[in-house]
Amino acid sequence: MTAMAHAITSRSPVRFAARAGLAVLCWTLAAVAVLMVHSTFDPASPHLAVILKSCSIVVAAFACIRLLPDCTIDHALIIGVTWLLLAIIAEVAVSSSTGHAWFGLLGSPSTPYSRDVLLVVWTAAPAVFARSGGHA
Repeated sequence: MTAMAHAITSRSPVRFAARAGLAVLCWTLAAVAVLMVHSTFDPASPHLAVILKSCSIVVAAFACIRLLPDCTIDHALIIGVTWLLLAIIAEVAVSSSTGHAWFGLLGSPSTPYSRDVLLVVWTAAPAVFARSGGHA
């Protein structure tokens, strides 16, 4: 394959859609795991819940980045920011549809340390596993 053909196929809309779909699928799996931890452990031990939520996000980030073989740090940071935006949108959507505040994915503002930890983890976890160069 020539260099031009590789550049065309690596930037095709189908490839972009597949990569975006994989990132959203991994976020969905992470969000479901975070919600399961939230409903199970938050009432008993909020500190343990934050640790387990963070681990769930990190595992999903590891899987997502490993399934994208040529994912660089730039791509991974875009994925992380997208994951954070999806979590914020999900919380706003659930809060507005139920009529009361809901903090299942990011944590309650009454515990700012846990909320800050989860904000950073949603954003940075994919970048931890990314490759620094272009191709592996």
